[in-house]
Amino acid sequence: MSRLPLRDLPLDLVLEVFRCYVLPIYTYGMHMYMESCSTNSLSAADACFTKFLKRYLGIPYYANNSITHFLTNTSPLTNTLNRLRRNGHGLKAFTMPTEMNGHTLSFLQTNSINTQYDPIPLVPSFFWRSRIFVKMPTVFHNRKTLCHEIFDLTHLKLCCNEKFHLLNHNTCICSSCGKLMEHYHQFFCE
Repeated sequence: MSRLPLRDLPLDLVLEVFRCYVLPIYTYGMHMYMESCSTNSLSAADACFTKFLKRYLGIPYYANNSITHFLTNTSPLTNTLNRLRRNGHGLKAFTMPTEMNGHTLSFLQTNSINTQYDPIPLVPSFFWRSRIFVKMPTVFHNRKTLCHEIFDLTHLKLCCNEKFHLLNHNTCICSSCGKLMEHYHQFFCE
């Protein structure tokens, strides 16, 4: 998959490549391991998909996950796995003998699994002042430039503090105008 030109493909095709090559690794035997999987393991699975999206968008891994899912109209990988598990994905060929009528295996019993994912409550409020787009650019350089602006990742270029840090409204000072910085400061800088 590393040799595929994913940077030059539209988003829907890139997501289809992920569904084709990576998702089967996670869906294999998921009915048996999802219940006993640790929270850290599930977070690592979510991070795999989120990093895949962030690499396509051209943004660093520390960028906000909920904005990433909102812009790409996706949900975390564990939500997708739970939805597939609830719908009986991969169990079509599994049947019980007639002597065991009414009995089921414990891993086949689906509890009420919440598969609804709404990224909007998790998106930070500063995001709603950002630029909007109709369609994600296919050219990688344009997509990366747009996403850096939308995610407000230009902070480190303007801040007086040269060490890596996240935006702090009380301590970050703009090197151009000398005022305290807030999100999307480059548009309001004098």
